[in-house]
Amino acid sequence: MSLKLIHTADVHLGARLKYLGDKANEHRVTIEKTFQKVITKAIDSNADVFVVAGDLFDNPFPDKRYIDLVINELNKLLANDIYVVIVPGNHDRLAAGSVYLSDSFNITNPKFKLFSSKEFEQWVIPELELTIHAKGLYEQKSKQSQLTGLKKNDSSKYNVAVVHGSVDIIAEPDNYPIFQKDIQGLDFDYLALGDWHSSLKVDSGKTTAWYSGSPEVISVSQKGAGHCLLVTIDETTKVEAIDIGSRNIKELEVDLNKYSSQAKLVDDIEKYKDDNSILLLNIKGIKELEQRIDTDRLSEQINNLFYYVRVKDNTELGLSQEELDKYPEELVIGKYIRILQKKKAENPQLEKEIDTALQLGVKYLKGAGDDN
Repeated sequence: MSLKLIHTADVHLGARLKYLGDKANEHRVTIEKTFQKVITKAIDSNADVFVVAGDLFDNPFPDKRYIDLVINELNKLLANDIYVVIVPGNHDRLAAGSVYLSDSFNITNPKFKLFSSKEFEQWVIPELELTIHAKGLYEQKSKQSQLTGLKKNDSSKYNVAVVHGSVDIIAEPDNYPIFQKDIQGLDFDYLALGDWHSSLKVDSGKTTAWYSGSPEVISVSQKGAGHCLLVTIDETTKVEAIDIGSRNIKELEVDLNKYSSQAKLVDDIEKYKDDNSILLLNIKGIKELEQRIDTDRLSEQINNLFYYVRVKDNTELGLSQEELDKYPEELVIGKYIRILQKKKAENPQLEKEIDTALQLGVKYLKGAGDDN
């Protein structure tokens, strides 16, 4: 028989989402609805097991509304004879008095398992010829390798591990590390990972290993959110990323030098209008002394075109000799320009701030001169 799992993680119910301002509560509700969609997907897919690889809640002490939501949704899975696996992550860790140690999660259904041991424990499910290996997290931070002590159960046809931590793909992680060399030393059918908010397949040798990512966008820094994973295990392991989220992150880079005005830039951005997108707008190019992008004003102009907008000004200030000649050193404005140029040469780490000061200073000094 084959085995079918739905793998999710990093739902972060109750996340503060401060970057969204007055839209934060609306998006928290969206996250709740998306979690419900993941539950429905598990039922509709006739999944055998539903796996949460950590951080179902954003903190160990969530509001009652989120606890009630989760219990209600998990009961739907259990009513459909789906095994449920919950692993506490570093956000919803097993702190004293926390949600997973409360009566709310004292669920006696034999198809429910909350992993609360500090060391790996095995949940053997004879009906599925499956052993699930996992442990609970008790601290927000740890330097301990997360795969220490993980051993296969050769008595089961299938072995699945559920682990919350950070794989050393880009750099060595400083919190709950998972090392690729350790994954490659395993011989498991599947490693369900949590902690990263983007869906990602991990290069892992014999063991198929994936981050499911968050089912809904949580942070603008990880754009691969919005999925849950349908995992089918037979002779081989097949993973399908299911689009489940309501919102997405759209990245747009524009070259300032292609536009004669900010208004024309706004007109061009309007072509990408999407009410469900979080837009990360990166402006590049070389700007002249009197050519300044007002990022606050630009955000206001395009905010109604997207769910949320973040504008980053990565332009560089290019001072041509022709511009300098317009402001000789004998003038106050000329002295100002040259003083700041010198400071920029001496403090390259402050280049952006000094460029802004240059542009604003020239604007106001010219204005003062016009008034005289």
